[in-house]
Amino acid sequence: MGLGTPVAAPQGLAVTNVGVRFGNQWALDGVSLDFPRGVTALLGPNGAGKSTLLAVLATIVPPDRGRVTFEGRDLAAGRIAYCNRLGYAPQQVDFPLHATVKDILHYVGALKAVPARARREQIEILCDRLNLRPWIAKKTVDLSGGVRRRLIAALALIGAPQVLLADEPTAELDPVERRALQDLLLETARHATVIVSTHLMAEIEWVADAVVVMAKGRVLRTAAPAQLKDELHGRIWSFRIARDRAAEACAAGVVIAVQPAGEAHQVRIVGDRPPCEDAIPQTPTLEDAYLAILAGNG
Repeated sequence: MGLGTPVAAPQGLAVTNVGVRFGNQWALDGVSLDFPRGVTALLGPNGAGKSTLLAVLATIVPPDRGRVTFEGRDLAAGRIAYCNRLGYAPQQVDFPLHATVKDILHYVGALKAVPARARREQIEILCDRLNLRPWIAKKTVDLSGGVRRRLIAALALIGAPQVLLADEPTAELDPVERRALQDLLLETARHATVIVSTHLMAEIEWVADAVVVMAKGRVLRTAAPAQLKDELHGRIWSFRIARDRAAEACAAGVVIAVQPAGEAHQVRIVGDRPPCEDAIPQTPTLEDAYLAILAGNG
């Protein structure tokens, strides 16, 4: 790829009993996780605490309780050394309005102490891989949302980080651009810890080694995507039911989806036994597993 690899493989990023409070609300409440090499996907509804957790891992938001460690060392004692090995792609960045894409890329590369020659080579590669070359001389104020997203990702990838944090990195990208960034994340994950927040189930199945399901600032479940689906084998059912009997479907198990079908509803449900005689067993999906976990039945 030409972007370089970390000097040494990461030995572990971890949070232990981490809590973050904004006013009277705990955005994170007793979160304990280990992040190994590979891709970990954070999944959860809006307000689950995913972006706050990434901000804590990026040392932007200090925890009100608990601790964060990297390679066994508390980040509070080794923040500078850790940040030198970190790439962070938040959802939004306030770029200097009159700086060009090229200016920003070289500036961040210099901040990361990437030698000039290597910096130029990495920027060339990232511009090609993320389709930034047509905008290299454009000012950031003139960039569309999708181009800004790709620029933010490129900035995080400069310097071959050992820890890469990305908050909804493929939002606003078309399918070709999304796949290009996913490929870069996978290549980075061979040598680094990559943590991605996303709502895209297909993306999780494509890139993630592990999924962390969160809600209301807490961790509900951590497992591999395949494991989450396998645990629902034989428990997903689909059937049609008259609209005036919809309440019966809700009582039969955890309703995953309800779609109008003429004078009836097509219902997808999680249950330990068939909810009715004409129920048809279905192959579990990651979305089924996610919704079942949120409902407390995963």
